[in-house]
Amino acid sequence: MSPRHILVAVLIVALWGFNFVFIKLALHDFPPMTLCALRFLLTALPLVFFLKRPGVGWPKLIGYGFANFALQFGFLFTAMRMGMSPGLSSMIVQVQVFFTMALSVFIFSERPGLLKILGAVIAFSGVAFVGLHSSQDVNLLGLLILLLGACSWAVGNILVKSMGPVNPLALVVWGGLMASPFLIVAALFTDGPALIESSLDHVGAVGWWSLAYIVYASTHMAYSLWSWLLREYNASVVAPFSLLVPIFGFLSSAVILGEAIPEWKLEAAVLVVGGLAVNLLGQGRARGAG
Repeated sequence: MSPRHILVAVLIVALWGFNFVFIKLALHDFPPMTLCALRFLLTALPLVFFLKRPGVGWPKLIGYGFANFALQFGFLFTAMRMGMSPGLSSMIVQVQVFFTMALSVFIFSERPGLLKILGAVIAFSGVAFVGLHSSQDVNLLGLLILLLGACSWAVGNILVKSMGPVNPLALVVWGGLMASPFLIVAALFTDGPALIESSLDHVGAVGWWSLAYIVYASTHMAYSLWSWLLREYNASVVAPFSLLVPIFGFLSSAVILGEAIPEWKLEAAVLVVGGLAVNLLGQGRARGAG
């Protein structure tokens, strides 16, 4: 991988890591489901008029939008509104890798190797370590909701795997369009019309700029660059860079929001990221054996 492309990969994961800070800032002005609905409406519009619909059936496309966007980010935004910090959130959602692995065993009859299983055990021990500190600055219900978000991401991954080759950016844009009706209904029921109207009337500059970052930097820009790298290199070369997302999540949260990073958070991060690294090592060895 050329140095220029390595810098691009680092830029992408930095954009995704910083995204958790901007979600937290936006949630000061927007109710969670309203913010989620706005994110994916703006993700879809107006690009949906310029990008051809991915060549997959409507049920898969709707299911992808519902699981990967409506459920995943609905859970994520709700958990962060309940008090889960950006740094911890950026770490916990990465366990979607192991939920994806578990679903692949049942749906595609894949057999995870020893390193993959070991990686899952290490990573989930990190999640359990976070749960043990629920009496401090961890909301246990928020942690469980984050895990539901990771499960939803895994379901979306399985749907993508079953689609075959598609334009990744078009899938994101059209998936955002599919998610929007679900999120609008959810916002009306959970946030309520009065709160939605009131929040939109009182959104400050930080709220609007945070929403813009979430849509245009984290979604459009980062996903487009990620798709470009995946066309240039094998997924096994590009995917490991995602391990840096929690690092940027913790650092940006500490610098911008003043999130404390006690020793136990660092230990949990080492376990989760270390488990992901062992999992990727297992993938690499499996490909080498093939």
